[in-house]
Amino acid sequence: MRIFAAILLLAAGQLISLQPKHVLQLAPHKDTIEAQFDGCLVELINSPHVIHLPADPPGPGTKGEQWSVTVKNFGPRAVTITADRAHFSTVIYIGQTLQIASNGTRYLLEK
Repeated sequence: MRIFAAILLLAAGQLISLQPKHVLQLAPHKDTIEAQFDGCLVELINSPHVIHLPADPPGPGTKGEQWSVTVKNFGPRAVTITADRAHFSTVIYIGQTLQIASNGTRYLLEK
């Protein structure tokens, strides 16, 4: 019984420490992920063929953590995510989820 209680407490502690992401559904006519989407899960549903990140990669937030967004593509097609001036481009396929971060000078794909 003590082992069960210890496992239950450990699991509860881990659940409390998880911070949910704010979820944004990008409107079908919108083709930009904005800098203020930092930390959000951006859902693509019937989005344009190309989505643009902020032209200048955002720097760290007020708490010092790097800027990042999680992007999930619900379809109906693959979408290119790009930042022309930052020389970044990637394709996100239907059902795929990508984590894109910025260190203030360039964009990175995180795993």
